[in-house]
Amino acid sequence: MRRDDNFDRQLWETAVLFELRNALRSGDIWLADSRRYREVETTFAPVAAVRTCARLAVPFDTDTWLQSRTATLAQKHQSVGTAAVHGGLPSASLKDGVLHLDRLEKTVPDGADTLVLKLYGDMDRGKDSIQKFTQARRPGPMRGRSISDQR
Repeated sequence: MRRDDNFDRQLWETAVLFELRNALRSGDIWLADSRRYREVETTFAPVAAVRTCARLAVPFDTDTWLQSRTATLAQKHQSVGTAAVHGGLPSASLKDGVLHLDRLEKTVPDGADTLVLKLYGDMDRGKDSIQKFTQARRPGPMRGRSISDQR
């Protein structure tokens, strides 16, 4: 943080502000009365409030929830296996205990090529008209690079 063996205060302050911004954005630090940069834990609903709210179907016992999900997964697995054995899966077959899936064909809707060409044509016609836009903060035409400079 030195320039020519002297302490560069302006450079140091800029670096501190950038790091402060990054820490606020990541949630590593927070501001007590801020909506945007408040502590992450304050965004969660209290468990007591969630337990009393009938609209929120949240399981509170993880073991019961895991057992329920495991049973559902086993049932779905069994139904897919039964359908595969009986040839009930579309675009799939079971050979020697291995499930083979057919490749999906690339489908493009009719008229998609025409739409793409129309959009590119509209972009080319609109590149000059974008210069007519104005900024809300400052009246007058936009300044800076034009759209043709960005290509």
